[in-house]
Amino acid sequence: MGKEERIEYIDTFFESDTKTKEMIDMIKSLERFRMFLYKSAAEHVKLVKSLALSPEYEKKFRSAVENNWTSEYNGTRIEVYVPEVPPTVYTKVRNEAVGYFIELWKYKTKDVLKNYNLHFERVFVWLKCYNPVTPYDMDNKFIKPFLDGIRQSNIIKDDSFKIVKYGMEGFLDRKNPHMELYIFGDDNMPEFIKKGIF
Repeated sequence: MGKEERIEYIDTFFESDTKTKEMIDMIKSLERFRMFLYKSAAEHVKLVKSLALSPEYEKKFRSAVENNWTSEYNGTRIEVYVPEVPPTVYTKVRNEAVGYFIELWKYKTKDVLKNYNLHFERVFVWLKCYNPVTPYDMDNKFIKPFLDGIRQSNIIKDDSFKIVKYGMEGFLDRKNPHMELYIFGDDNMPEFIKKGIF
């Protein structure tokens, strides 16, 4: 493992024992494999575009690799469907896969929101995580790229504590692991969030 691949432990999250290090190394490896699969799929899309394939095959191939992130605005809130879940373990790491997925999730969040002509002074974001394994801790889910993507979509001017509030809940879903983001802006924020709990 190169210098840039080393784990930097945060004492408040993990102890730097051998078992923990092995577990985090395994998770990092899985994330790297997932990154390689994404990149490989993107290369195959380029290949398909350059070949003369039957329309039926091309349709099947495109449906398998298309961006399945969707969003819908119903006048009260924006719902974003994310067909994957972020890693369960939050680590301060420096590696290629982590950087790749952070940028990918930011871009995709921004992309599904870019067509809404909306701007809010403040938002409340409710995140629902449908994880394929249990138990898991919601506070270990790495959600920053999604909040950064909301900011980059220009729906909000910043993602500081004065503008963004958020909450999370978790579910078990082995057949369709995914996330759902619900964005409530200004007057549509829940009353207790607008006023504060206390």
